Formats: sequence, structure tokens, C-alpha cells
Amino acid sequence: MEMTVTKLCRALDMPKEVACQVLNTVEQTDYSPVNIKIEGLTRKTDWRKAYNNLRVWIGLDEKGFKMLSCMMMAMQISFERYREAGIAESVFFDTMKCFTRFIREYYAGYGCYGFDRAWWVGRQLSMQLFRIGELEYEFDESGGNRAISIHIPSDAVLTPEECRDSYERAKIFIRKYFPETACDKYVCCSWLLSPSLGELLPKDSRINRFRKGFRITEWDRESQEFMQWVYKRRDIAVENLPEESLLQRNMKKYLLQGGKVGEAKGELVCSPWI
Repeated sequence: MEMTVTKLCRALDMPKEVACQVLNTVEQTDYSPVNIKIEGLTRKTDWRKAYNNLRVWIGLDEKGFKMLSCMMMAMQISFERYREAGIAESVFFDTMKCFTRFIREYYAGYGCYGFDRAWWVGRQLSMQLFRIGELEYEFDESGGNRAISIHIPSDAVLTPEECRDSYERAKIFIRKYFPETACDKYVCCSWLLSPSLGELLPKDSRINRFRKGFRITEWDRESQEFMQWVYKRRDIAVENLPEESLLQRNMKKYLLQGGKVGEAKGELVCSPWI
């Protein structure tokens, strides 16, 4: 069965408005000058260069839909590479639903649809990053040290049971399909590992239970990444931050008092997963 952009939009539960925009762009655009660049998005050694070249070719792209359309074209190639590798379609769609998630997150922050994560999703298109259950796993060889990087999607359910299931399935998946990258070192860099969260949430909260499974190796107190995930956008003055959840309320008060959240890096040492 040929995987078309129309079928991808439907399978990924893309918002209708966005799907129409993408399909119209695909139908009206001649991609022949950049077919090689689009294919490059699916190779782990080339996707960053391909992305930058496509940005030049696309030009003005206010809401990011032109780049999204290119990436949906590339996704058809990724689908075939999953199939060739024998990886289940369920893993493919779970992984590629990051596109829909990012689009909905943009809507939550700005009240309209847009796509601003094109700089990130080459990892998914090039089979470097996979979603297995609630968590994502990326092959990481930065600094010459092999590791598996854990990423936490915004819709992840961080119960011990769900995390344990994801971790166990990921180990099996990596050893089966990518034995050359398999290792026992799992690392994470996230605002969810910030030591400050110990003061902002109950000790037995899901986030704190998840966080305690990591040995913190670095804490960047000045990072503002948490703003995107907790408050949906980064350009809101602290005094105007919403207070719709316990975390938002406690964090706003903490920030107004001069507290730092930032983000931390850690290595998985023990966890409710195990």
C-alpha cells in the first residue's frame, strides 16, 4: 500500500485546517528542484543540512506550513524505510504523531495553528528517535560517548507502570532493530529533572518520582525551556503567567520570588521503571 500525504494526515489525526493547508501546498508546489533535499531529511547524517537548504528554498513561511509540507513528503520515504526494516507501523505512527502534537501545542500557546519545530523533527524522520509507549528514545553519540537519550512528550503519562513498560519495550526494540547502538546508559536533559521541582510539587507526584530516578550531572539554572512546556509560550512576563494548575501557580510564585527552574541533565540510575 502506497503511503500518501493524505493518508498520513488522516492517520496522524492532523487538524482539518492544517491538513487542508498541507494538501493544497503539496498539490500546488513543484518539488522537483528539492527532491534530493527532501530525501536528505530522512538520513541522520544529512537532515540538518537538508533542513537549512530547504529553509532557503522556501523563503517566507510565517506559520511553517511550507516546511511542514516538505516534511510530510519526506515522511512518505520514512514510512518505506520503517517497512524495509520490519518495524511495526504502530511505532511509526506513534513516533510521527509528534508533528500533530507540536501543531496543537502551538495552538494552545498562540490561539492559531502553526508549526515551529521543524528544527527538531529530522530526528524522527531519519530514524534516530522513536516513541515507544509513553517515552521517546534517541540514539546519542555526542561527545564520543554512546548513550540513549530519553525524551518526555508533553502528553506522556508518567506513572511508574507506564514508564516501566516503555523502558522495557525500548530495550527490546533497540536490541532487535539497532543492535549496534544498544547500550545500558540512558540519559535525559529536561526541565522535568530540575531540582527546583522538589519544592514546587508534592514529593510523591509523578514528576518528582520520575525525576528521582536520575543522578543529576548538570543543572542549567538560566535555561527558559520550561516556559514552553509549562506555560505554552516563552514571551509572557512572569507577573502575567497563567495559574491554571498547581504547577503553574507554584512555579509563578517561585519565579516572582527570584527562584530558578532551568533544566537539568541526568543519568538513569534507578527508577520506578525497574
